[in-house]
Amino acid sequence: MSLARLRTVEPLLGLAVAALVSLVGFKAVAAIRWPSYNNSYVPYAATTAGQLVCLALALWAALRLRSGKRWGEPLAWLSISGFAAATLTLPLGSTRLFLFGITIDPQFRTSYLTRFADSPALADMTYPDMPPYYPPAWFWIGGRLAHLAGWPGWAAYKPYSILSIAVAAVGTYLLWSKVLRRDRALVVALVETAVIIVHGAPEPYGAVLALPLPAVLVLAYRALKRGGRGVWGVGVYLGLAALTYTLYAGYAALTVFLLAVSAGRSVGRPAYTRLVGMAAVSIPIALVSWGPWLYAALRRPPATDMAPRFMMRNGATLALPMTWTLISGAACLAGTLWIVGWFRRNHIAHALGVATGSAYLVTFASFLRSLEGSTLLSFRLLVPLLAVLTSAGALAFLLGARVLAVRLRGVGGRRFDVRAITAAFAVVLAVSYAQSMLNLMVEPFTVANTDTDGDGRRGDGQAPDEGRYYRDIDQTIRQVTGKQPHDLEVLTADYGFLAIYPYWGFQALTPHYANPLAHFADRSEAIKSWAKLATADELVKAWDALPWRAPDVVLFRRASEGKYLLRLSVDIFPNQPNVVREDVLFDSKLFPPTASSPATSGLSPWSSGATEAEGTFCARRPFDVYCIGLNNYEPKG
Repeated sequence: MSLARLRTVEPLLGLAVAALVSLVGFKAVAAIRWPSYNNSYVPYAATTAGQLVCLALALWAALRLRSGKRWGEPLAWLSISGFAAATLTLPLGSTRLFLFGITIDPQFRTSYLTRFADSPALADMTYPDMPPYYPPAWFWIGGRLAHLAGWPGWAAYKPYSILSIAVAAVGTYLLWSKVLRRDRALVVALVETAVIIVHGAPEPYGAVLALPLPAVLVLAYRALKRGGRGVWGVGVYLGLAALTYTLYAGYAALTVFLLAVSAGRSVGRPAYTRLVGMAAVSIPIALVSWGPWLYAALRRPPATDMAPRFMMRNGATLALPMTWTLISGAACLAGTLWIVGWFRRNHIAHALGVATGSAYLVTFASFLRSLEGSTLLSFRLLVPLLAVLTSAGALAFLLGARVLAVRLRGVGGRRFDVRAITAAFAVVLAVSYAQSMLNLMVEPFTVANTDTDGDGRRGDGQAPDEGRYYRDIDQTIRQVTGKQPHDLEVLTADYGFLAIYPYWGFQALTPHYANPLAHFADRSEAIKSWAKLATADELVKAWDALPWRAPDVVLFRRASEGKYLLRLSVDIFPNQPNVVREDVLFDSKLFPPTASSPATSGLSPWSSGATEAEGTFCARRPFDVYCIGLNNYEPKG
């Protein structure tokens, strides 16, 4: 193979190695009986050992890359992807769940991946017959990989998250290699990876965009000034970002625009022409998902988007990671000073400086928008801001090492090796931060090991919660209806059930993750009105009058005095917390059981979900399942 062709396929080889390393690591750990992270220090020790091996590989790779020797490049791929895989795989060795388990936010993420593991069609995570509003790209790829592997979506979420972060880390190194000498690119990529794993891994689809973002912005600034293939490359990134994480895409697009304004001061109109070229590439990619939604919105006006109606404490202040009393804080401080010092003289510092300013500009705009009853969710820009500042910090360290090597040359004679001292200092910092990562991630690792997975098990071996019954409920619904989950819509407040199985939902987890086309508030009002009805016939008539598809299955929690409980989410922003739960109680007379076979009942539109002796199912479990008698009632499409 010619050298030119090898250079062409080299990035693909690097990404393939990263994927292979993460999968091999996942399989190896899964084959071992592993103690729980929250019950043993063994996962700590194993993770530290894995990190040390990868850091040693990285040092070896950097030395070989610096001297131009063979195998430096593959060693770099192995060290970066291995570090990411070891840090995330080993502490999760006893559980099949990823960070933060399957609680709250991970519920909707797991549900989305489960949706695409069941079908490749672009669809909403919850509502049937509706184009997606939440960007689907990362979940779609994961769902399709899960389908190929024969894994349920919830079980594929962890290995896919680790794989995608490892691949993104190597991709970040490859991008930095286009800007920096390869040994320096390795250092920058490794520093970025370590910090983003701690702060961004719980949102893996965000982490895979944040990792390469600083290098992409540097390449964008270069392309705006010089042209070339970087124009379409940046356009592809922006388009994929719009399909993956809307906020990050908007932030990246704003930064590229500001870079174009800056470049236009020196090169004039060509910078704006190249900016238009980037937009021409990115917009068609973004329309793959956004096009169907915009078309549907034109046909039927959507409700107000509730996602931005959320503000945490860190969303009400400027993020200043350079003031943190951590190694990452020192890196951000060094990066900030390096950006300020070199902003006018170095195109890398200039691009990263504009990116930093852009993040604070969005944050300030979010402060102002909160006065109108919404936000820009600027607190979520902490992860890309950390990527920018830590990459700048790594570059500042490399610059400092070079300056010291020059200034102290000859001091103490030949025996005084400044480079060796600098390398030793870097190793100490790297090992110290690597060992602190597990302490900084205690909560996400602990929740993952204490949540109940789709098999009804907890990673720490303790008694599982009500999720242990989800499999029985699924089997009951299938048996009663004779249909598959993707053919049925469920009205329930147990959204963990919808995360494990690809049923459609009548209502979403919260208004902030609801598709505006679904009209979340109107659906909630409809549900509350049903609780006031007197008979099952009135309920069926109310369902007939719905402007949406009515549910095929109702999954309730049992309450006292023969009542059935459904808990709805209500938005109360600007209060914090911004969502409260409202209990809606239904009288059991609205759902009279039938004495005949549930699937063929002709006596009532309802049938009890019992699969054993009458009443046994409901008596032994905290749920009541009701399925519509399909012979009497066909839901509206």
